[in-house]
Amino acid sequence: MRRARVFISCGQWNDREIAIGRSVQRYLSERFDTYFAERVHSSDALTTNIFRALRNSEYFVFIDFKRDKISNEQYRGSLFVNQEIAIATFLGLSGAGFCEKYVKREGILQHHIYNASEFEDGTQIINQLQEITGNWDPTSVNELEIQKGGSPMKGVRLDNHPEKPLTDWYHLTIKNNSKTKHAFSVHGYVTRIMNLDKGKELQIPTNELIWSGLGEISSNIVSGTSRDLDAFFLMQGQNKIRFHQRPLSTNNPNYLVPNLQTGKYVLHYTVISSNFETVSKEFRLEFGGSPNIIFEELKDSV
Repeated sequence: MRRARVFISCGQWNDREIAIGRSVQRYLSERFDTYFAERVHSSDALTTNIFRALRNSEYFVFIDFKRDKISNEQYRGSLFVNQEIAIATFLGLSGAGFCEKYVKREGILQHHIYNASEFEDGTQIINQLQEITGNWDPTSVNELEIQKGGSPMKGVRLDNHPEKPLTDWYHLTIKNNSKTKHAFSVHGYVTRIMNLDKGKELQIPTNELIWSGLGEISSNIVSGTSRDLDAFFLMQGQNKIRFHQRPLSTNNPNYLVPNLQTGKYVLHYTVISSNFETVSKEFRLEFGGSPNIIFEELKDSV
């Protein structure tokens, strides 16, 4: 798992400004991953680079340098920095701010966002960051993680089936690695199945999997907690891997993730959320018939 990321918004008009920004980056990099915001000059670059980097950050630091002179003792601040402050505020990022002496507090800065401190040189910023970031947690990451679930649940009677068979269930654990941010509207999918014996990828539809114990396709995951997702199950005595998926009003196989016969497979699972980045992970499945199953995470999968 990565460390918490700090987005550094900093003016870059001259070597002095870049040097101060880089010194802040070096200091923060001792405990955090950092993103030093490069200046962009198109809407596409802004969307691709800045918006995404801010959305994927846990903390925000801005350094607002003097720009156009207003009067003898007042200057405008950086337009780019003010834009990034507005986005970070909308995203609810925790952070710290620094305004060069004589910069006029305009726009969103009038509302004391991040309680910006005044500075004249970079040394003052580093000294204050040592105090401000003391309680920032490098291990709290706004990220969902897919893990193999614990031991399978075996011998579960399927009461809603006419024959009430005994079933074995295998799970994925979806962990919220943030200690402050809840994950909303989380959905899980099996998005790719590769039959290793035949060297062929199965064509499968997109259909939501069911959250374990909930019987629902959508779930919220509170910060610092996890929920189990039904990876697959089998009815004892039947040599078929089945997926517990959203019930549909049709039996047309084009809309259902298919059952799997005995064999070796790679299963690619994906989890999406309304406020977290999409995550995926691959698992190896060796199915020699009930109850002979090996289900394990593939290393270096994404």
